[in-house]
Amino acid sequence: METVSLVQDQWRLELMPEIGGSISLCTYHGQDIMRRASLKNGAAVEARDMACFPLVPFSNRIEHGIFTFEGSRIELPRNMDDHPHPLHGQGWRGAWEVEAQEEDRAVLLYRHEPDSWPWRYESRQDFSFTPDSLVVRLSVTNLAARPMPAGLGLHPYFPKGDGATLTAKFAYLWASTAQQIPIRLIDLPRELDFSRGLKIADLDLDHCFAEWGKSAVIEWPGQPYRVNMQGDNNLDFLVVYTPPKENFFCVEGVENMNNAFNWMSSSVNTGVKILAPGESHSVTTIFQVEPVRGMS
Repeated sequence: METVSLVQDQWRLELMPEIGGSISLCTYHGQDIMRRASLKNGAAVEARDMACFPLVPFSNRIEHGIFTFEGSRIELPRNMDDHPHPLHGQGWRGAWEVEAQEEDRAVLLYRHEPDSWPWRYESRQDFSFTPDSLVVRLSVTNLAARPMPAGLGLHPYFPKGDGATLTAKFAYLWASTAQQIPIRLIDLPRELDFSRGLKIADLDLDHCFAEWGKSAVIEWPGQPYRVNMQGDNNLDFLVVYTPPKENFFCVEGVENMNNAFNWMSSSVNTGVKILAPGESHSVTTIFQVEPVRGMS
């Protein structure tokens, strides 16, 4: 299976295009910035085993895979085991192609032909570096003859390590069912105020936060670098997933709220973009490394 390796200064990035256009390795000065791909019998099986994968043309769940758009009923099949609500679009379940590659930059391309998702589209991931940052630009182009709803994001996995903390600012939380289907928007509960940092090991979350401040700082005690994950202005939501029994956690800067397509007729900000035929749209996420005082 093809692996794309990128190196610049102290950065090392490995991509597996055929497995959902995923990142399998991301290190800086040898420190794991994301978790390493989890191999089964010596091989990666799917995007959920990776370090990061793209969310296109939507993030998170669509309730029972059903929504209505411009008078048409759309019904999507399950795409994650027996989970009743399809997640994350098609890109993470598809094979991507290498459209361009240099030593320190790569562009991956995914093409979708109409099926249960009745729009033809293509998506690109552009991976590049600055001296202290990995920059990932994810885009989608509507190639159908009618408007298409869309929302983009990334799904990075971070190593939990010993005492990892997350610092971020939010205004609201989407209160949800046990299956993470939104019920109502509420003020941020005091116990989920990440503004001064919360220890991941103390949390059991699969939550969508609204009006994210576009910066999420992840720090590991004893490690010389922390990560400041920065989202552009379109990434209004942050999904935080902290399964207690796993050695990873996820912090996902995303454009649309959970089940967004079924909330479009409401007055809340869903984050959904409506793309005209031929229209392109992109979001950018930056993973900036910052030296920890006294460690680097």
